[in-house]
Amino acid sequence: MNPRIRFFLQLSFTLLVCLFMIIPVAMSVMAGLTENYFVGLKSGLTLRWVSEVWQLYSNTIWLSIKLALACLVITTLISVPAAYGLLRSRRRWANAIEELLLLPVAVPGLATALALLLAYGSYREFRGSWLFILVGHVLFTLPFMVRAVLSVMQTARLPLLEEAAASL
Repeated sequence: MNPRIRFFLQLSFTLLVCLFMIIPVAMSVMAGLTENYFVGLKSGLTLRWVSEVWQLYSNTIWLSIKLALACLVITTLISVPAAYGLLRSRRRWANAIEELLLLPVAVPGLATALALLLAYGSYREFRGSWLFILVGHVLFTLPFMVRAVLSVMQTARLPLLEEAAASL
């Protein structure tokens, strides 16, 4: 097959898949911003639905943002030193620890959540707080962050950078 034809076929398939995914989102946004969804844009635009959703779910949205930022900070604080330690360690157990860090990826998130509920379900204050959700998120995202940081450190030739820094 001609490479140009193949390229345009792949490009058109990719664009069709993107449209298939974007059109429902655009329709949902239009439904939320129009006065009457069945009439369409002719009925006029409004932010009434946005304000109602914000009034109902603003606390949940802020909690989600707080959880995401806290998870990012904690995961970064744990994974960067862990990746550095795994990179600098020349022992056999470093590979075993790296593989154990990936174990939560193999276990479905629902199973991890159930295990957390079974293990810490008796602690009512902890179970009912947002910290319980944070622990679950950190456990789930930590392997991804360690793996990403470790691969960046491996490709960055960190020992050469350390030697250069030591000579300064």
